Amino acid sequence: MTGIPVTSYQIDGARVKGSVLLCGGGWGLQITEETITALLERESLTRLIVLCGQNTALYNNICSQFQARISGGELEVHGFTDDMCAIYARTDIVVTKAGGLTLTEAALYGKPLIITGYLPGHEEENMKAFVQRGAALFAGDTDTLGQAIDNLLTDDASAELLRKNAAMLVNHQACNLLCNEIMKDIQYVDA
Repeated sequence: MTGIPVTSYQIDGARVKGSVLLCGGGWGLQITEETITALLERESLTRLIVLCGQNTALYNNICSQFQARISGGELEVHGFTDDMCAIYARTDIVVTKAGGLTLTEAALYGKPLIITGYLPGHEEENMKAFVQRGAALFAGDTDTLGQAIDNLLTDDASAELLRKNAAMLVNHQACNLLCNEIMKDIQYVDA
């Protein structure tokens, strides 16, 4: 397994205990009003940060439906952002589909992961790799997701174990390994 080339990051920022990041990749997949409502009802959760990516319809709908929660500081809604460092700094848990970049970023930033779904193929394999190695929890429905969030926000040992196991999946030599593989295969390319 070559992994994804990465650089480790240190994060600073004001974190509010009980903050959960809900993201669905570049298009905000699997983010629903029902999930947001259910999560905002959890006593352990103090702030929900939702990333809609480039899905402006989703962003506008959530902002419209949850104006009071946004004004009250319980909910933050973002479209596409290139400042993930600031968001991770304020987050205790990352809830996401099994996109490779988000899983890798969360591991680098030391955030426990809950996977809520995956696209067939590579994302399914990502989910299996993280769950089987104890680097993420899988929550296939809203009730299981809420229970997993409650557990991780109240059980520091469980959250720490997920963080450590996820960090072990990050290969800091991936760039070199990928370059070596490309160099081996380049002889077979007809230019």
